[in-house]
Amino acid sequence: MGFSFLHLISFLLLCSFLQQSSHAIKRSYIVYLGSHSHGPNPSASDLESATNSHYKLLASHLRSKHINGFAAVLEEEEALELAKNPNVVSVFQNKGHKLQTTRSWEFLGLGSDGVVSKDSIWEKARYGEGVIIGNIDTGVWPESKSFSDEGMGPVPSRWKGICQLDNFTCNRKKVCGKLIGARFFSNGYESKFGKLDTSLYTARDILNHGTSTLSIAGEGLERLFTKKKTIPIYHYVLLGTKCNIISKVSVYCASTNTKNPWCHISYSSRFWSCIASTSKFSFFIYLFTYFNLDCQGASLSSGLPFEKFYSLISSIDAKAANATIEEAQLCRVGTLDPEKAKGKILVCLLKELDGLSYAEEEALSTGTVGLILANNKQRGNDIVPFPHLMPTSHINYTDGQHVYSYVEHTKSPMAYMTRAKTLLGIKPAPVIASFSSRGPNPIQPTILKPDITAPGVDILSAGSEAFSPTGFSSDTRRVPYNIGSGTSESCPHVSGIIGLLKRLYPNWSPAALKSAIMTTAMTLVNNNKRPILDQSREEATPFAYGAGHIQPELAMDPGLVYDLNTSDYLNFLGYNLTQIKMFSRDPHICPKSYNIYDLNYPSITVPGPGKHSTEVTHTVTNVGSPGTYEVHVKAPSGVSVLVEPRSLTFSELGEKKRFKVILKGIEVSKHASGYVFGELLWSDGKHKVKSPLVVQHNQK
Repeated sequence: MGFSFLHLISFLLLCSFLQQSSHAIKRSYIVYLGSHSHGPNPSASDLESATNSHYKLLASHLRSKHINGFAAVLEEEEALELAKNPNVVSVFQNKGHKLQTTRSWEFLGLGSDGVVSKDSIWEKARYGEGVIIGNIDTGVWPESKSFSDEGMGPVPSRWKGICQLDNFTCNRKKVCGKLIGARFFSNGYESKFGKLDTSLYTARDILNHGTSTLSIAGEGLERLFTKKKTIPIYHYVLLGTKCNIISKVSVYCASTNTKNPWCHISYSSRFWSCIASTSKFSFFIYLFTYFNLDCQGASLSSGLPFEKFYSLISSIDAKAANATIEEAQLCRVGTLDPEKAKGKILVCLLKELDGLSYAEEEALSTGTVGLILANNKQRGNDIVPFPHLMPTSHINYTDGQHVYSYVEHTKSPMAYMTRAKTLLGIKPAPVIASFSSRGPNPIQPTILKPDITAPGVDILSAGSEAFSPTGFSSDTRRVPYNIGSGTSESCPHVSGIIGLLKRLYPNWSPAALKSAIMTTAMTLVNNNKRPILDQSREEATPFAYGAGHIQPELAMDPGLVYDLNTSDYLNFLGYNLTQIKMFSRDPHICPKSYNIYDLNYPSITVPGPGKHSTEVTHTVTNVGSPGTYEVHVKAPSGVSVLVEPRSLTFSELGEKKRFKVILKGIEVSKHASGYVFGELLWSDGKHKVKSPLVVQHNQK
């Protein structure tokens, strides 16, 4: 989640490549042997042959006849030597990674006040009947009502998984169930940090992350949770192998809180880069003072006794004798004097989201009755409703300055805080969350980062009852549902929608599903018809929202899609035969010349065309009714855009048409080396198939 204070060690397949070291230190490595030669439907003799060859390579580490790879603790010299084996595709080090609902589905247009239209994607996709959702995370709290078996149909016959949950049986009705499997992996973790307590040998979620993401992907709330989806869980403690699930899962979403999240090294359409946005509701506490200063702050806490005012004190004024002003201003633990703060409302400066935790811990220890967390200038308008133990209000920078001024210039400042209230109809919405990282793509600038935006702020989801809402050891509260914010909340929204689309179009490729979502996304705010803003209230760009905000109802009828196959990706990578063996079961020879801009992605990004023309060739496939599509272009500033042909006529389903886009920089000197943005749209009058145009001006 966006403001999680816990770091998990996950050892995923997509990690950094092996790095050499002069020290003989043993580390955990993943050894990948490439695609199976026997294909997806092996005979008994095929499996026996594969297993025997694996045992000959390294029998002591092999754990499964189905997985073409293994994890092992090796010295770096051993790993290097193993990588030279002709039967080994790659060896790379296991590394750790940080982990990255109420009305959000209604905000996405999938119902209103609990009523679902018969034309909704929910109804048309039969609520994802038969779809299996795979979740690699911290596990699951299986007793949550979000995973109830009530009303479930049969488990898909293709499911062959197992259940590793203490005191719980997956698929409890034996012939039907929602939670159908759960596994945990610990060997990689234990190779680095030592043995875990045996009580942790379970896929049960004790860190309150996987339960949340899974429930959101399955529509979150019980009243909206599909009774048709079945859910296997893969515990995200440590993953030493891919568990043979890649071919069975439609979508992988990764948080985009950091500048280099792991999924950005993969450009497969199965992987998404997701950004979090607000919806049109939130939770606020109102702050009032004696002199008519009132502020609206985010919170999920209780308020103070009605209409009773308390003394207000700045944390600097409550500073302990041995603390620095800077540390006391942030309310770091041990920096305040209880004699000064006790019985008062404390005002602290919030520099980082961790301050939601340590500032409250300090406030509780000093005996204050309430807490005001005021953003610094860098945090701006980014406020978070957090389930505080004490009455707390998180206010933005501007309001914080007013409060500080009031405290400083008033002899006896007093204030009162209400209980938290739900505020509906917030405008504008969506707004791009500040904690989501931005483009351009640092690894391959020709691929737009991010792909899509989805609700990820103030999202209600199922929670683990092994974990308190705050995470404090002193917090004895246990609740079945929590409010959270982060790209960990936005990504499962996309996953759930992909599941519905996959139910509607089981034969569509991952690229077609991605295209349907990206080309139908909105870039104008739906409740005021103005461009999407970020939390600084400045107009956002495709580097903040990607193709736009997801619209599932439009995604189920996109008209045209940009499709891709394995050969397209291999051509894009441009690797030699040895390298291609890492990705492809069949040999593939890349063309001698390939235009990297021709990857049939639903967005077009051209870094630095300068005064020379850049030509992009894309292909669209008709997935709707016959018709003629006309092109409409909003050219990026200082760029000429020519599209040939200007219209495309389709006479049948599945028909493909190719077009060229020629971009050339004009008035380059006015733009230096900055990025400019536009859009390309194909429309038949009913469908609008829109792609972002992103161009970097380059004077060279």
